Order: sequence, then C-alpha cells, then structure tokens
Amino acid sequence: MKKHKEKFQILGAILIVSLATLWAFQKPDTVKDGTSDAEIGLTIPKGFLIVPLDLVNSRQISGMINRFGVLDVFNARANRLIAKNLHVLKISNDETSSFGALVPEDKAASLQILFADKNLKGALKTMTQDPAE
Repeated sequence: MKKHKEKFQILGAILIVSLATLWAFQKPDTVKDGTSDAEIGLTIPKGFLIVPLDLVNSRQISGMINRFGVLDVFNARANRLIAKNLHVLKISNDETSSFGALVPEDKAASLQILFADKNLKGALKTMTQDPAE
C-alpha cells in the first residue's frame, strides 16, 4: 500500500512539472507594441492573405484604429471608390503607420498592385477586435 502511494506521489509530481513546463513554453513573446508575434498569424482566416495598403491619410487613420478596422478606400485624385468594407490590420505603431488589407488569396496579386497606388485614402467605417468579423 505504501509503495502505491509513493508511485502516485511521483506520478503527480511528474505531471505537475510537465504541465508547468508546457505552460511556460506556450507563452508567446511580446513585441514593442504589446502584441504577440503569434497574434497576427492566429487571426488570418484560411484562404486569405494580408497585403500592404499604402494610404495618404494613414497617420490620421492610425489614430482611430487600435489594431483592426473596416475601411472604404478611395482614389483621392480620381474621387472614386476602390474598395468597400475592406478589413485592415494596423501593422506598425510609429509615426508612419502601415496597414495591411485582408484579401482573398486568389485576388492578392492584383489587389497588391492596386493598393500600392500613392493616391489612396481610407475612410473608417468600424473598429473591430478581429479582422474576420
């Protein structure tokens, strides 16, 4: 009986140490803006990619978006709607904030060329917690 009790104690100790080790290595590292390296990858839905979005008014939009948002994108020079209800991700928090657009994987190449236009402006529609909302 005493031998079984010792075995259970040893097994219990091994289990606790194993769980503590797993927990310690599961915590993602944080980057300077307080988000985790894994956070972006976990929020991109299957079949979508993030492509760079160059906005003339990125500094102003950056002040309104914490991490994710939904924008309408216009060509400022042609006064024409380019994209409606575009889900965006704030990529950087410096003075020249960068954004990425969540787009279907099969349309990423053509949209990347379109979103590189230096005359694009964004108009904020909503702020979301997750780009898939």
